[in-house]
Amino acid sequence: MIFSLPSTNSFDPPRFRHDDFRRIVLIALASSLFGLLYSLIMSEGVKIGLLNGILNGVMIGLLDTIWIRKRRGRRLRQLPILSYVGVLTLLWTLLITINMVLTRHWLEMEHGFDLQWMRSEAFVRHFIFCFFMAFIFNFILRIISFLGSGSLLNILLGRYQEPAEKQIAFVFVDVVGSSRMTEQIGDTNTQKLIGELFFELAVIVERYGGEVHRYIGDEMVITWDLSDKQQMPDILACLAHIFDIVEQQKQCNYPRFGTWADVRAGINAGRVLVSEIGDLKRELVYFGDTINTAAALQVESKALEANALICSELYEQLKPSSHFSAKHLGEIVIKGKDKRINSTALTFSS
Repeated sequence: MIFSLPSTNSFDPPRFRHDDFRRIVLIALASSLFGLLYSLIMSEGVKIGLLNGILNGVMIGLLDTIWIRKRRGRRLRQLPILSYVGVLTLLWTLLITINMVLTRHWLEMEHGFDLQWMRSEAFVRHFIFCFFMAFIFNFILRIISFLGSGSLLNILLGRYQEPAEKQIAFVFVDVVGSSRMTEQIGDTNTQKLIGELFFELAVIVERYGGEVHRYIGDEMVITWDLSDKQQMPDILACLAHIFDIVEQQKQCNYPRFGTWADVRAGINAGRVLVSEIGDLKRELVYFGDTINTAAALQVESKALEANALICSELYEQLKPSSHFSAKHLGEIVIKGKDKRINSTALTFSS
């Protein structure tokens, strides 16, 4: 069960963003090419295949953008992988079948609406093919979402079999007092509370162009690849939205669990080495002082009772957020670091 959050107008994005439109266009283009190829292989009319492909892509893109990837689709996304794939397979098959019938009707209107075709062997063959392709595509897409599209593509291409240098921004988000929560409500409820929170936060991270690199117990590691960026991503806006979600879940979780989760964060950016490690379970890992400093800032934020600590040099490069008040701390000693870190403390206000 996912907690239901009230809307927060100051953080709600436009209902339809440029990225959403681009996603629908890309899905429609890919679907139209697939429809064209299928019509050529099956000796169907090229017009029917192309038009059907475009309609399928637009409808599936709208379904994905408006429902599945939004908050209203969170219950579906939390289903076990086979249940999730099964539901989407049925929805895709239904949409494709409706579009297939409508396409033939529009292109053959002078012959009237041919219901006999829906009882033909060709229709059954199309239906079975669509069902299995929908299942395969959705299964692959779900696996990619688990592994991370960027990480999976890089592993498949072998880009980091040899260590490579990149500019990466890191945000370490840690749940405060998870040991205390375990004592209060037990291991199972603590895991459920933190799992539900991280589920919500992952949606926010994607919305701001970030990627969840990994979960480490009660900690979430978020990254932005800055290597090819013309401008800095809106990291502080993302972080403010994260803290806003955390504040909202307190209202929802206290009646259910008798407690709530709070978080603190450490932020840093700079040069790191990216390398592929492992054999049976390959993974991309980051090495360097940049990621170590981000982790150390997160730990120090608890001692300083700040919502977040960020390197001052990075803070000056980012677009400010009205939801944070900043206090420059100067060079401070951080546990585990030999050198002092020029830091800024951030305090969140909704």
